[in-house]
Amino acid sequence: MTKFLLRGELSNQATATFTESMRKKLAKRPDIFEKILPSFAPGCRRITPGPGYLEALTENNVSFVTDPISRVTEDGILTADGELRKVDAIICATGFDTSFSQRFPIYGSGNLDLGAKWKEYPETYLSLSTYGVPNYFVAHGPNSGVGTGSLVIVLERTCDYVAAVIAKLQRDRIATIQPKPDVCMAFRGYCEKFFRKTVFSMSCRSWYKRGTEDGPVTALWPGSCLHFAKVLENPRFEDYEYTYLDGRDMAWMGNGFTTPELDASVPASTYLDPEHIDYPPVPAQSN
Repeated sequence: MTKFLLRGELSNQATATFTESMRKKLAKRPDIFEKILPSFAPGCRRITPGPGYLEALTENNVSFVTDPISRVTEDGILTADGELRKVDAIICATGFDTSFSQRFPIYGSGNLDLGAKWKEYPETYLSLSTYGVPNYFVAHGPNSGVGTGSLVIVLERTCDYVAAVIAKLQRDRIATIQPKPDVCMAFRGYCEKFFRKTVFSMSCRSWYKRGTEDGPVTALWPGSCLHFAKVLENPRFEDYEYTYLDGRDMAWMGNGFTTPELDASVPASTYLDPEHIDYPPVPAQSN
């Protein structure tokens, strides 16, 4: 993670740099600068590129309005000051719904409604599974966004992780898998502890916090994208609970024989392949 996202000297330096940049670009309209200068550090809200945006606010053909919108009428926008501004088009840029409310009902054990479970807080294990909904895995779920870096590698590692889970289910004849409740709680605690030392938890209304100013950060991973990828590299299967298809947990032992012993077309001596042989090191010759 870029270190300026951690509260401290680098964050303060970034704030000073951003502030001076805004001041220069809005030099023609210092009144606008005073109105839109954030009270929080860069990164509390998502930083998006907007070349030319600040300069455009100072043009003579631009009206800068800060009054809240009361309602939209047939031909314009009525603001709280009582003025109706007639417009030809309205561009809606209100963001996204990151509350993780379900677009369709998902039910788990005992008719558990996942939407209701996540209403107050979307508790998960590593962002991709949750207790009470067996066999449920999701990519880009709660606490899976990245504040800096590429989301692509995260999605790829998530797919690799789920593929490893499916392979285990098939290999061990597992009927259901779900994270233990204590590891879900532990992951939530880890997130809360991590974000307290970052700019993400500063007071600012952000979709990282479900549109609240001071709520818990539920959209971001507690770390960098490389950290996320590393965490998912080796699944901790001991963090899950299982039920088995035949009621036993020794199905992974099979039937006492290996495939080559039952199928003559399958090589039986693969343990002699070069990749399985531990060759001793070649002794170095002294001069």
